[in-house]
Amino acid sequence: MAVIGSERGRFGDPPRSLHFPLGSCFLNLSLRMRPRSGVCTFLEFARLDPNTTYVFFGKEEHYLCCFWGLLVSFFHFDVTLLMGSSCFFL
Repeated sequence: MAVIGSERGRFGDPPRSLHFPLGSCFLNLSLRMRPRSGVCTFLEFARLDPNTTYVFFGKEEHYLCCFWGLLVSFFHFDVTLLMGSSCFFL
């Protein structure tokens, strides 16, 4: 299991766009927080490996898991995953 770093910003900051190389595909991941906290925590960087489980820890109640190439959001993360021309809202 790999632990991913985090970047913190004030609430109201624009969503961050992240690009991950995954084989020949590029994943564009946008994270934004729902208005529940005064502090936003964003995923910083990850090279996605489908055989690895990535767990993101911001605060104790905020985390994001990636396993087998699937991004899953928990609690009050809003995650938009763009892969090619397909768009998934998790």
